[in-house]
Amino acid sequence: MKVLSVYGGTSYGRQLKGLDKGAEILVACPGRLIDLLKRKALTLEDVGMVVLDEADRMADMGFMEPVCSIIEKCTSNPQMILFSATLDRDVAKLVKLYQDNPVRIEIGPKEISMDSMEHLFWKVKPHKKTEIAVKSVRRSGRSIIFCRTRAGVDRLGGEMQLDSIPLSTLHGGLNQRQRDRAMNKFSTGRSMVLIATDVAARGIDVEGVNCVIHYDPPDDAKAYKHRSGRTARAGQTGVVISFIKGNEQRIYGRIQKQVGIKKRFSEPRPEDLKKNDFKIIKEDPNKTNRRNGRESRSGGKPRRNQRGRGGKGNRSRGNGNGKIYRNSPSNSNKTGKNRNRGNKKRGQRPGSKKRKADSRP
Repeated sequence: MKVLSVYGGTSYGRQLKGLDKGAEILVACPGRLIDLLKRKALTLEDVGMVVLDEADRMADMGFMEPVCSIIEKCTSNPQMILFSATLDRDVAKLVKLYQDNPVRIEIGPKEISMDSMEHLFWKVKPHKKTEIAVKSVRRSGRSIIFCRTRAGVDRLGGEMQLDSIPLSTLHGGLNQRQRDRAMNKFSTGRSMVLIATDVAARGIDVEGVNCVIHYDPPDDAKAYKHRSGRTARAGQTGVVISFIKGNEQRIYGRIQKQVGIKKRFSEPRPEDLKKNDFKIIKEDPNKTNRRNGRESRSGGKPRRNQRGRGGKGNRSRGNGNGKIYRNSPSNSNKTGKNRNRGNKKRGQRPGSKKRKADSRP
């Protein structure tokens, strides 16, 4: 059975080749699938089953409109299966619109248990947050820290690296390869801490996470539950720490009430946390060197030999199929000029601009 995955953050070429060969199961992100449909790279006329995973999370992230447009392109009236932690609001609309006489199957507890974890609410001044986070993860071992924005993740990651904390960062601004690498590094023990936006609040099932830190407050009680649920899994225990600035006490008071806990806001005491040993697994230097060598080339692919057969440059290749190649002899002079022009200002690419801080998750 042929299975093909299509998602953003990667080139279209391999995915288009996979579609040309045919696939019986297509695993897709909504945005990339819509792009491929616009390119007429595939059709959904003969789809027999549609499976929507994390339906409630897609609704929270605003994907319901593109998801509905995809479903409506499946003209064969396929069977539809929804996987969702909750069946309220937009998910209930999907059930009503696209399912006939649905059967509801529930597996596991209805809600994440808040009783299996210790909840701490610490009043922390903004300039002390990084220091307290460093002390906390050094005591707790494997930990996940949640920030609200991409810029916040990158900033905290840089500050904690100065304190020699082995960490990975994960947010929506990374491409798929970078996300996979960050998750693999954390799950295999080559980093002790994962700093992430809410993009990582679900779908992460890493054993042995001892501590979750809400560096920035979650959007609501549901987000607090899903963030906190990354620890105390499979019968284990864990600690959940919330950093609270003065104007955030009302937010956390409301969250406590909605999730069914009642805890006092106290001064931070990371030295009282349970000490958990964590041994970093060192990365194979040979693998690192090979990967760095690949990444230094454009697109992460091995560099092609720029000379044709018989040492005649690219003429034998260019004349064979009528295609024009970038490094053809006719462009060699331009290439030399560009190379000389680039040497005038080192460290700055032509047309580069200073980026603003990214406030997106």
